[in-house]
Amino acid sequence: MAFNLFKNFLKKSPVLSESELQNMISDLLLEMVWIDGDAHEKEIKHVVHLLAMRYDTDGEIVRRKIDGFKNVTQNDIEQLARQLRDNLPARDRVLLLHDLWAIAKANGVADSYEQKLFHRVAVLLGITENEFLEKCIKI
Repeated sequence: MAFNLFKNFLKKSPVLSESELQNMISDLLLEMVWIDGDAHEKEIKHVVHLLAMRYDTDGEIVRRKIDGFKNVTQNDIEQLARQLRDNLPARDRVLLLHDLWAIAKANGVADSYEQKLFHRVAVLLGITENEFLEKCIKI
């Protein structure tokens, strides 16, 4: 069954366009790639795959975002997560957390920076500990 985050999202909130939502998710996922200061090739491949397949983001746009990516500030992370929390159902937020964790584990281990970002985003997305422990970390 295909996941269509944008169809569900756009029904709920006409304020943000599909491209704005894609940009927000891209920034959050790419932050996980670079949070430890080292973008591993496996992490990059995984995020490219996720953005193209699950979030329907054009491959050329993904490559441009990767090439020009600069780490997101703490305030930006909070703002992105709050916008997503306020506009996405819990099921989609849990899936986004699952994807963040999958990126963190893509190179075999999630380091302390990746773990902290994951937990912080989970709180900002309004996902309780039980929800993300049961649903997100089961990769």
